[in-house]
Amino acid sequence: MSQLPSGNLTMDRVYKSISSCNGKVDEYVKQWLHYQFLWDMQSSAIYEAMGNDIGTWQAMLVDVRKRRQTFDTSEFLFKTGPVTVEFGKVQSKVSLKYDAWHKEMLASFASMMSDQMNTFHTDISRARSELGKSQTTHLPS
Repeated sequence: MSQLPSGNLTMDRVYKSISSCNGKVDEYVKQWLHYQFLWDMQSSAIYEAMGNDIGTWQAMLVDVRKRRQTFDTSEFLFKTGPVTVEFGKVQSKVSLKYDAWHKEMLASFASMMSDQMNTFHTDISRARSELGKSQTTHLPS
């Protein structure tokens, strides 16, 4: 190659082109590997970290819904240069797992909300009862 006119420059361009293509494929594959956490995570740890803060739960559920759009597409191929990545099977598995995880999160949120609403109702009922008792004891004769 060194004997060709601009031989080293040509090889340098070829290597840069290959490296660029590999970099694009690597970045794209990393996006899909990011969803590996769905299989690795412990749901209870996430719920525990969010606690009973309704705002935190709502923000998380909205974020989960938005992120679903990332892989909610009819495409199943990624092409860059001469490389084609077929991700249809992975997309299907990730979608199913993500939907199951989202459903589980919604159920946990609903359970937490139900518990909080029951506690609130009990507290209000108790306060109402105590208020009613205190009014009857302070009525003028």
